[in-house]
Amino acid sequence: MKDPRAFSTLINARAEGAATKPSFRGAMRHKRCLIPADAFYEWSGGAKGARRPHLVRRRDGETMALAGLYENWLGADGSEIETMAILTVPANGTVAPVHDRMPAILQARDFEAWLDCRGVLADAAAKLLHPAPDDLLEVIEIGPEIGNPRNEGPELQQPLRPRLL
Repeated sequence: MKDPRAFSTLINARAEGAATKPSFRGAMRHKRCLIPADAFYEWSGGAKGARRPHLVRRRDGETMALAGLYENWLGADGSEIETMAILTVPANGTVAPVHDRMPAILQARDFEAWLDCRGVLADAAAKLLHPAPDDLLEVIEIGPEIGNPRNEGPELQQPLRPRLL
């Protein structure tokens, strides 16, 4: 990119093509990272007003490590933009009823290999990216308030309560 205003906001990248896509291949070779997360959100349903939010988290309550890539863009004028993307894989059996993709969640035993950009080539690192085991996660429907960026607080993650007639 020559003009930073032309940047599109890519927050997710398909793991299957990250090693070959021009936007991500350099980062896949040299700038892999882990993104710690307590949970992530997915929306189900069709039209924007009918979509329902879901909280996806580990069943054991532990923190997850999402596979990510980062990059630094340098402009001719010396300006710099730092970017990152979460790598996604096909959804596992737990997430599939809500969405067809999910973040690649790395197991602790794979952290060192994923982060070793000198010793582990991009193709070998890509083999670490696959759907999480079905029993690792739980999916909880939550209220639509999570979709408003002005809302904050842990109450936004509370399970949706059954509505009374």
